[in-house]
Amino acid sequence: MLHRRSGDPATARHIITLYLASGLAATVSAVNLGILLSGAGNGIDALVWPEIINLENNTQAPATSICVLLAATGTYRLSVPPRDRDIIFMVSATAGLLLALIAVVGYAFDSQALYGMSIFTAMALHTALAFVGLFAALLLQRPRLSWVGLLLGAGAGSEGVRRVFPVAIFGSFVFCLVALFATEAGL
Repeated sequence: MLHRRSGDPATARHIITLYLASGLAATVSAVNLGILLSGAGNGIDALVWPEIINLENNTQAPATSICVLLAATGTYRLSVPPRDRDIIFMVSATAGLLLALIAVVGYAFDSQALYGMSIFTAMALHTALAFVGLFAALLLQRPRLSWVGLLLGAGAGSEGVRRVFPVAIFGSFVFCLVALFATEAGL
């Protein structure tokens, strides 16, 4: 939507709708975090479904609320004219990506250990995967505003990072996963 002509009234309505939906999601997540942190209840879900108090881990995870807030911040920052670097955009999108990736890796290795950390309580795997995609899309929307620009750059350093990056990330993940399976098998 941001790449369309700005004078088009239909585009303007769609962008306003996008920001209103983003603002509503951010408000709900902020209220949920406030309720959870104050200890006043079992999250915003308890306002809609009072019986949820009897169920453990059946509320929006704090990590989910934080990711929604970070995504709303990143989406809003896309409306700001681009500069050389946008620290708020970069920090919100990168922090959200890291938070979602921690949840995904936690599921790959041992979801019970993930549930031991209160911030990830009840964050579903499909939610974490959706956030990884969302934050990756945000970072790729304006790569020059973040570290992604360095990764996708044309210089020799960027080329070297592109060669090493997959091996460093996926290689260490696969190595740890093989070590976990070997340990569980008693080898």
